[in-house]
Order: sequence, then C-alpha cells, then structure tokens
Amino acid sequence: MRIPLRNQIAAVLVGILVLLVGCSNPVNVSSDSSESAGSSPGDSINDAPRVYAASAELGGFDYDSMPAVRVKLAFVDSNGEAMEGAVATLQTENKARVYRGRSNAEGVIESEVSLPSAPEDITLLVERPGFQSRRMVIEEMVRYETIDRRLEVRRTEGGVSAQRDVDGPASILSSADSDGDGVPDKLDDFPYDPERAFRSRVPAEGMITVAFEDLYPRYDPDDPRRFFDADFNDFVARYAIEEITNSEGELVELKGKVYATERLAAYDHLFGMLFRFEGHSAEVHIKGPDGRGFFGVQDYADVVLFESTRQFLSRGYRAGKPQTIPTSFTITFDAPVPRNYVTKAPYDPYIKVHNTGEYIHRIGMEPHPYAPPSEGDGWNYRHPTTGMPWVLIIPQEDWIYPDDQVFIEDVYPGFRYWRESFGEHYPDWYAYYKEDPVPPVITAIEPDPTTEGRVVWPDSETYELQLEEYDELAGELYYRAIETEDELPEWLDLDETEGTVTVEPEAEQYETAMVRFYSSYNENPDQDEESRSTIDFPLAVEFRVGATPDE
Repeated sequence: MRIPLRNQIAAVLVGILVLLVGCSNPVNVSSDSSESAGSSPGDSINDAPRVYAASAELGGFDYDSMPAVRVKLAFVDSNGEAMEGAVATLQTENKARVYRGRSNAEGVIESEVSLPSAPEDITLLVERPGFQSRRMVIEEMVRYETIDRRLEVRRTEGGVSAQRDVDGPASILSSADSDGDGVPDKLDDFPYDPERAFRSRVPAEGMITVAFEDLYPRYDPDDPRRFFDADFNDFVARYAIEEITNSEGELVELKGKVYATERLAAYDHLFGMLFRFEGHSAEVHIKGPDGRGFFGVQDYADVVLFESTRQFLSRGYRAGKPQTIPTSFTITFDAPVPRNYVTKAPYDPYIKVHNTGEYIHRIGMEPHPYAPPSEGDGWNYRHPTTGMPWVLIIPQEDWIYPDDQVFIEDVYPGFRYWRESFGEHYPDWYAYYKEDPVPPVITAIEPDPTTEGRVVWPDSETYELQLEEYDELAGELYYRAIETEDELPEWLDLDETEGTVTVEPEAEQYETAMVRFYSSYNENPDQDEESRSTIDFPLAVEFRVGATPDE
C-alpha cells in the first residue's frame, strides 16, 4: 500500500507584512455529548516544535525517518489535583495504536514515541472511570520535539464515565480491574495479568524497511561512488516490534518479526538486531526457517536473525522473492525495565560483513560489543565524503529499493531535498519513486522581509510565491490558496498560474487574513490525481491592511 504523497513545509519568515503561523497550539478537539468539548480552564500546552538542523553530536544530518517525539502529559481534576490512573492512548487516523500509558501518583505520563517522518495527525484519547473522557487531535505530531500538556479531566455525575467512540454509541467505562494493576479491564490488554498492561507496535501500521550498503568503511575521496553507490540494496529486510509494558510504563517484553527482502551483493552478511539494557537481564527466544534458539543475556541482547544472508537466501528465499515465513524473537526481561534504559525505536538493526569483518549500524548507534576497537571511530557510520549513512530506515513496508548501482536520488528525487533541508522538506521522500513527480514546495514570499516588527500595508503591493526546484515536465503548475473562511478577502488577489499575490493598498479599517498557499499540477483545486499537491502542508502567511489597532 502506497502512503499518501505529502510534503512537509516549514519556513521562518519574520518582518514586513509576513508572519508565519507557528503551531504553538495546534490542537483540534473533536467532541460529542460524552466528551469534554473544547479546551478546559485547567489546560496548558507547552509543545516544542521540531528544529530542523544538522546534529552537532552526530556530525551532520542523521537521516532519521522515524524521529522520536517526547511525550509529557499531566492530568488534573477540576480542583487542580493530580489525577492518578488516567489512561492515555495515542493512535493514528486508522486507529492503529502508537502508545498507551497510565498516569502515576503525580498524575504524569512521560514517554517517547517514534513516528514516521511523513506528518500525520495523531489522536490523543484520555479515559478514567468516573471522569469524562477527552479526545483531541495533535496535528502532524512528528513536527514536534516535545508534546508537553497539562489537561483537566472532569468528573461525571453518578461517578461513571461515558465514553463515545467517534464511530459508535456511548458506553460506560467500568472500573472493574480483574488483575488489580490499576488499569480498568476495558483498557488493559492483559486484564488477568498484573505484570502486563499495554502493548504498542513499532511501527503502528505496516513494517519498517531497513536497507544496507556493505562496503563500510572503504571510500575514495576523489570518487565518492566508487565504494558507495548508495543503491541501498546490498541487504534489505523488513521488521516490526511489539513493546509490552506494565501499568507503570516499564518494559516487560519485546516481540519482533523480521522478513528478508533482498540481497544484491557479492558479500555475505550476518544480520541481527542489538538491544541494550545495561544493568538488567533477560531471556531470548528465536524461531525461524533456520531453526530455534533460547538463551539468557545480561546488559544487552544480540539477536542474530540470519547467520548468513547468502546461505539463507539460497534456501528458497532467492533475490527478488521476499521471505514469506518470518523469523520471530521474544526478549523477556527478568524484571521490568524503565523504557529509557532500553534501545529506543526504531532500534539497532545491523549487519556483520563476513568478507571484511566489519559491523555496520545506523548513524548514532554504539559499535557492536564484538566489533574491532577502531570501528566507528570518527565515522559514526557516515560516509566521510558525502555524509550519507550506510544504513537507511524507511517507515514503509513495500518500499521499492533502487536497482543495482542506481544512486538513490536518481529514483527518489525527494531524497535530495529531504537531505539538504535536514529533514524539513519532503519527509515522505520514499513515496516518490522514479516517474512520480515531486510537488514543488512553496517556501517563501518575495520580496524578502527586511525589517522586523508589525508593519501595515501598503508598504508593498505585489509579492511572488517562491518554490523549491521541481520537475517542469510534470505538468502545468498552479498556485492555490486556502483562507480560514474558505475564500480570500476582497483586498487580496492570487494569480494561480504566475504565483503573484496582489494586495489592494486602501482599507477603511484594520483587517487581517490568514492565507495558506499550496501548489498542484491539476486544474481542479479540490482534486489532484495521485495526490500531486502540497495542500496538506501549506505555507501559512498572515496579511494585514489598514491601520494597526494601536494607531
């Protein structure tokens, strides 16, 4: 299944007549008769937007297509008292669960979730017996480094909470708790097991694709592609991992499924996943076409999935024919482990190249415990000339890898813009394959602002929408505009073929209009074949005319 083609846009424009809308409070709250409507007096929102820049710690762009979002939720009742036992669920538009947790004695839930880089709205649902449930949409959640919110949850009359699903009738959230772990049976994935409460899947939907280049650390400074053709098909696999936690949010178990997808390399590899949990122990079970295994571990689990990719793929899982029987594994911790003690999603898949003895990991991962002492020293698993990774994580199950010796940017044109913008533009680069035209991103209005402060029209009357580079062969380009009241004000005009914005210089009173610009290749502004538009991620600009309220 192909994911919708979307383009993330964020531009920083300050000054004359142009203000980008910062999404400091990007919350839509949908409600019905059983849920609290709108925001409550006790609410506060301190979300921190994601900063798109090279990582000084990692020495450049980290090529992370499943970035982490820190989540801190605090729940209080109408008296401002901390609420223990509130269950918060984060889920996708398709209701696939991203996370579920329960507030502690201080009324707080703290965790971290990894989301696909292509922005998607995530729904937050808060439930507790005896209190009204709350449902709100966090728009494009992956655009934030931190979701930090204090939410008021109000008691219902009669001491029970009515919870209505958006697609179904209201129901009563019972306080029944068969295993006594503080989680109501209806919200407990393991209602009769006090050691387990919640399960969350990474990714929430589908599987992650991991793709390797295997000639690390060889390179030619005069010809970067000599040992690094960046086709990311030397070995390709897919995986998904389920995290099982207790009512305190501690990890109890990890369950993984892995499929071999492709091997277009002369070299042979061991493929595994490394999980670190210093100071803790666990038992590991592995089962797959190559056999079974069971062993105890301390501080880390080195889960070897395929001893030899060459031998494994020659046993009926030939190149071009993905593995159909999964290799599965379970890591059961001897005692619950705080989530931040364990390797974070999307975890640490790696290969050991048998021909060279080198271990290859994602950027930012520690060297393998058995790796040569010099491994990763000053490299951080990054090509020293291009800065590109030797491993790519792609949050798409059916990702099409490039043909042999075909540079990834030759078949995924959005990859370059994603790389050059440090992940800000075209975060869904993996959706644009070969002939799929990449919709141009509107990133600015010219002339550029030169003075900070609140200035009114008519200092300038004409502005031009500015684009990123785009494919002129894709079709005729149109510029569109969305305004909060579904139509542009009379004093503002947009030329849809030239991208010229004209503002009438006269206004009897101070007026403002928030306009969101996007681009498309289709004459119909409401329908765009194959989703070839940037309507989901418009450039937001505030126009002002007339005298300011202070004048």
